[in-house]
Amino acid sequence: MDTLVHEMGYGFIKTDFVYAGALPGVRHNRKMTRAQAFRKGMDAVREGIGDETFLLGCGCPMGPAIGIVDAMRIGPDTALNWNPFLWSTPWATAMIKQDRSIAALRNNIRQTINLSALHRRWWWNDPDCLMVRSDNTNLSSDEVQSNVSLIGSNGNLIIHSDNLNKLTPEQVALAARMTPS
Repeated sequence: MDTLVHEMGYGFIKTDFVYAGALPGVRHNRKMTRAQAFRKGMDAVREGIGDETFLLGCGCPMGPAIGIVDAMRIGPDTALNWNPFLWSTPWATAMIKQDRSIAALRNNIRQTINLSALHRRWWWNDPDCLMVRSDNTNLSSDEVQSNVSLIGSNGNLIIHSDNLNKLTPEQVALAARMTPS
C-alpha cells in the first residue's frame, strides 16, 4: 500500500471484496474475533496509505470499518437492468427473486435510500457507478434520471462508469450536473 501511494502516486485506493477477511477461518491470533482481525487488516491498509489518501471500502463489513475508510459502498452493484438479470433465467427461484442484494439498479437505489443517514457521518456513501449512457444498457431514461436525482440529492460519492466520449450532448449535460465545475 505504501508503494502504491508514495512511490506510484495513487491518491485513491479502493479495497474490494474485503469481507473475505472477516469470514470464518483459522487466524494467526486465535483469540481475535473475526471483526477484530478484519479491523486490524484494514488498519494496516490505512497505515500503509496514510491519512491523506482517499480510501473506499467495497464489499466491506461496515461496523469494523468505521473511522478507517473515507467512503463505503453501501449496497449492491448497480447494473444495466432495473430488475436483476437473474430473474429472467429459467432457474431463477422465488428465493433469488426476493434477494435484494443482487446487482440491479432497483436494489442499488433501495440501499442508497436506506443508508442515506450514514453519509458524511461515518463516511461518504458510495452508491456505485453513475450510468447515463443509452447504449449497452436496458435502463430507461426515467430509470437513469431516477438514479441521477437520488445521487445528486444526497451528495453521494460519484464515480462515472460511462465512456464519456461516447455520450450524447444531453447525457454529458446530465452527468455534468453531478460534477462540480
